[in-house]
Amino acid sequence: MKNGGKRAGAGRPPGKLNHRTRDLKDLADRYTARCVKVAAEIMADGNARHADRLEAVKILLDRGHGKPRQEFDVTGKLTLEQLVEASLKPDGDGGGTGSAPLLA
Repeated sequence: MKNGGKRAGAGRPPGKLNHRTRDLKDLADRYTARCVKVAAEIMADGNARHADRLEAVKILLDRGHGKPRQEFDVTGKLTLEQLVEASLKPDGDGGGTGSAPLLA
């Protein structure tokens, strides 16, 4: 190998957290059970606001089952100009000009 390049065994191994990420993850791990318990208490509290109870339900479901996938379909062929125009549209409906919609 001449003047640099990838070297075997160099750098952090794949999947290993750096020291900052590891410290933050360790801290979050210490509070996870308590956080889930608080969310469950809010969800079960009949006197809590409905919005707070619903947020607690979302938190618990996301942690237990993972966040739902967000899927979308792009149909037809769009030009770069159509994509730019649609992204700059003030009403944000995602529709472009021309015959092909951005989202089906």
